[in-house]
Amino acid sequence: MSTGLGRTLVRLAWPLPWTLAGLLLALPTLLGGGWQWRRLGPTGALFAYGGFGGWLLARGWIGAITIGHLVLARDAETMERTLAHELMHVRQYERWGLLFPLLYLWASWDAWRRGGRAYWDNRYEIEARQAESRS
Repeated sequence: MSTGLGRTLVRLAWPLPWTLAGLLLALPTLLGGGWQWRRLGPTGALFAYGGFGGWLLARGWIGAITIGHLVLARDAETMERTLAHELMHVRQYERWGLLFPLLYLWASWDAWRRGGRAYWDNRYEIEARQAESRS
């Protein structure tokens, strides 16, 4: 196996349990219709929008959410607008794998403990917003 292929397999396998969990969570959306898939970039990430998942996301303040290599967005416009941000979260999953959700929660708690805002001052969200500004 070539080194490049080996790295790719590790990069995809390390967050795989979260990706599979995301696909299970997306099942009602698949069954609800209006679902569209799009594979993006070298990360191998899948973006999906519309259907039941889009309807559900539209009910809250979340425009898109990343779970492993799966990104769920409200609609096509939100997907395009959040693309760089969400792809950074995919790369964070690739970097930290199974640990990422725990590290993310820890960073939110740490930001809040220091007097900041759990979401806006979370180091992983800051990194994702910086990726947005570079795109």
